[in-house]
Amino acid sequence: MDALVQSGSITNWTGRDAGRSPVFDDFAGNAVLYLDEPIDHLMRLTMSAPLFGAEQEDALRTLGVAALCVALSAPVAAIAPANAADPFYIGMWKFSGVVIAPWADPQRMPDSTEQSRLLGKTIVFKVKGIDGPRPFACTAPKYRVSDFTANLIFQGALEAMQSNNKSVDPNKIAASLGFSGTSIKTLETGCEIDLHFVDTTTAEIGLNDYVYTLKKQ
Repeated sequence: MDALVQSGSITNWTGRDAGRSPVFDDFAGNAVLYLDEPIDHLMRLTMSAPLFGAEQEDALRTLGVAALCVALSAPVAAIAPANAADPFYIGMWKFSGVVIAPWADPQRMPDSTEQSRLLGKTIVFKVKGIDGPRPFACTAPKYRVSDFTANLIFQGALEAMQSNNKSVDPNKIAASLGFSGTSIKTLETGCEIDLHFVDTTTAEIGLNDYVYTLKKQ
């Protein structure tokens, strides 16, 4: 646009706001056209400028070209429709807590090596991939958000407990893990990972004999 900065003889156009970048100035050095002018204002200037000879006609043509260049240089984002907001689960989630899973054998202490490896680490859910420590990384997730009942969360582990002991109530166990109500929002990824949401910023994952809590960052 610097090539369009010219001196001419168009007068009675007042400059505005020092520090802005002009693409045209009058003969006296007053800026009359800026890169950030509204397009309708640029065209109004083009149509209303006084013409008194060849020099002024050349100046007006410069102004018209400048207006067109400013229009063409408008950011695409200004005319493109805004993208829909990402789903709530997209982003970084951090392993912030862990408890022994209710389905773990009470006679055998689960191996703590895995939880030591995962706590403090993060999983990043992206539209086309999942980054994280094994076994959570995935290159081609197929996301689906569903509402699960308590007996279905953790890949049916609570239902299996109830099958072995009729006194087990999956709803009570789910409540002890922080879930409320009878419908638990769940993200299925198609990558052997299911996230069960306590709320929009807290999720739980069952892995082996542990239940991990993740917090959105």
